[in-house]
Amino acid sequence: MKLKKNELNFMFKPKKKILTRRSFAYILDILIVDMFIVFPFKSFLEDYNYIINFNFDFKFIVLVLVVALLTLSYFAVFEYYFNQTIGKLILGIKTISRKGRLTFTQALNRNVSKISTLLLILDCLYLLKKTNQRYSDKLAHTMVVDKDEF
Repeated sequence: MKLKKNELNFMFKPKKKILTRRSFAYILDILIVDMFIVFPFKSFLEDYNYIINFNFDFKFIVLVLVVALLTLSYFAVFEYYFNQTIGKLILGIKTISRKGRLTFTQALNRNVSKISTLLLILDCLYLLKKTNQRYSDKLAHTMVVDKDEF
């Protein structure tokens, strides 16, 4: 039985080599996020030393929320429109949906854990299973594959 490209409801297991490239792609993406999203706000953080003094006022909370929202937007928008972030593009991998075309909701759901280090660590613990997927990938019905596979 031959499946069409958009019929991906089958038991496909991502290759182990994808996991390494996926990790390096994330590192590249975080460098990009830091350069273009976090860096413009660094002077604000340096002036107030919020983290050192535990002085979390309204401005600091708004700043953290803005940075988190922009970070989530970077990952979700790039994956929705291009099926890959800049880091994934460089390393030759992409995100696909198991249900056909990747939707914005799927892209958003699979990236929501990236707004918090703790959430991302918990999400990545699922990678220790034999599926080589994050838990959010499973919930969003997505997977990361070599860009030439599909």
